[in-house]
Amino acid sequence: MADQLVARALDVRGISIHYWEAGAGRPLLLIHGVTPDHRQMVREWEPAFEGRSGWRRIYPDLPGRGETPGADWIASQDDMLHVTLEFLGAVAPGERFVVGGSSWGGYIALGIVHERAADLDGAAFVVSNPLREGRTLPEPRVLVRDEGVEGLLRDDERGWLERTVVQTPATLAAYREAIAPALAAADMAFIPARDVRDPRPSRPRRRHRPAHPFPGARA
Repeated sequence: MADQLVARALDVRGISIHYWEAGAGRPLLLIHGVTPDHRQMVREWEPAFEGRSGWRRIYPDLPGRGETPGADWIASQDDMLHVTLEFLGAVAPGERFVVGGSSWGGYIALGIVHERAADLDGAAFVVSNPLREGRTLPEPRVLVRDEGVEGLLRDDERGWLERTVVQTPATLAAYREAIAPALAAADMAFIPARDVRDPRPSRPRRRHRPAHPFPGARA
């Protein structure tokens, strides 16, 4: 039987950080992308833990996403990282942990790896490349298309077809369940000024060796 997902909240510098957790054991902090919220990560990660014990999965809504409000004093990615670090310290005080992130969430997770390396047991990164320039990407193309799916779309979902390479009723249902509600809840007056293209980095960019998701992996 699947673990129950429990909604909680805690205060970090005056911000009520809403988060959801499931299971018990080693803390696993899972960070969503730049505009989605916890629903993205719950849908992507929870199936991997069916019948698997020993993990306490923690899914926060970071400021400006989902049920967590933004704050004017968060003015950079460093600020967002510090909020996330304080949240982690409050939700799993003194514990060793694993962190995972999707896209922008992986960017924040890299900062956690840098700041909390001594307490880290592992990390996982999904499509996490914060530098948009210089990427080598394949030409967009649809891999799977159900011809009937277009007839299921509402007017406000037409853009979904342009961004989706597997166009089926199942992927549309996943979008409606985990992504569309998060996009509607996102504070778009707060997020764009603080996204990964921060024009004021606090320190020079460094070259990093590849990160590995498993303890003991070597480059």
